[in-house]
Amino acid sequence: MGHPPLEFRDCYLDSPNFRERLKCYEQELERTNKFIKDVIKDGNALISAMRKMSAKRKSYSVEYKKGILEDSWGQNLTAFCKEMLSIRLV
Repeated sequence: MGHPPLEFRDCYLDSPNFRERLKCYEQELERTNKFIKDVIKDGNALISAMRKMSAKRKSYSVEYKKGILEDSWGQNLTAFCKEMLSIRLV
């Protein structure tokens, strides 16, 4: 969206046209500011979700390794895997 340029002489004269153009710029800045805040909020939510997912994956990996070790001691690995896969990761 293009805006008409702001001229210094219009600022000096404080004309109604200048004020109208200035209002357009202010509205555009408010929309841009809101958009940037939303992007930051969504980015933070994504980072938080990724951290939770990473922690769950690490936990799963540790439990899976324990299951393999326990299976070598005679435990049923298939039952362990079914149990682990039924747990929601997020």
